[in-house]
Amino acid sequence: MAKYPISTPKKPSADGMLLDNGGFELSTPAMPMLCWEKVPSYQGVIWNGAADIVSDVVHSGKQALRLDTTADQIVQVSRNISVNQDTFVTHGRYRLSAWLKSERHKEPNHLNYALFAPGLKSTGVGGRLTFPAPAEGWVLRQGEFTVPEDAEMIRIMINTRNESRTYVDDVRLEARQPDGSWQDVASSRLAPSQPFQQNWVRAYRDYSAWLQHGEMLPPPKLDCENMDYKRWQVPVIFHNRFRAANGEEAVVLVNATRAAQTGNLHWQGKTIAVQLQPGEIRVIAAKELR
Repeated sequence: MAKYPISTPKKPSADGMLLDNGGFELSTPAMPMLCWEKVPSYQGVIWNGAADIVSDVVHSGKQALRLDTTADQIVQVSRNISVNQDTFVTHGRYRLSAWLKSERHKEPNHLNYALFAPGLKSTGVGGRLTFPAPAEGWVLRQGEFTVPEDAEMIRIMINTRNESRTYVDDVRLEARQPDGSWQDVASSRLAPSQPFQQNWVRAYRDYSAWLQHGEMLPPPKLDCENMDYKRWQVPVIFHNRFRAANGEEAVVLVNATRAAQTGNLHWQGKTIAVQLQPGEIRVIAAKELR
């Protein structure tokens, strides 16, 4: 039986998809491998290749995964996804796909996947998506499979070795629909608040200069309606002001309700009409008002 380095399956946690953060858009400097794992070693062999989130070479969005290895090095970034009872089920037909790119490599590298039964027993179902030659640029690779009766999870393993630099973006797990089309597999544990939590993750990534590293300041005036929350009256739009290390200021506005909300922000000598969709988080930088 083939052996693989196995970690504990993780619950979906970020963007509503069972294979969450497949595009690496939710990764941050503090959590670069969010929903993924860089495997440090296997069977006494140190896997010391590099895995980084980059923004200069992407297929879509703002970020992608880059893997670097030199002679005699190996790197693996992997994850486990558990079979469940409603969205990723036994006997279901699925497709795993990823956009792959090679800048250099001496031998074919692969994104491998395998389905395991309890006790890490191989089911014999799996496949590999091969990285393209450097001259091909970004290439979509995909593989179809049927979840066998005894499967407990699928393990996705992005492996490269020796002299190579490769990129991965937009990894997706899709289910075949009755009409023959394909649809992304949703998380079976999606809480009502999860889209709002996802917005916060993105806001902390995109506006870290203020939200993570900035100084909180007294907020400017905001006119909006209030609502009842437990025993208190609270505004339908929360807001605060932050100053980044470079002195730039911004106001963060948050609509934590399930309805669109409006208000008027009085700041920088101006009145700004704001309309926020349910769960929306908006950052207005002072330089935008100058």
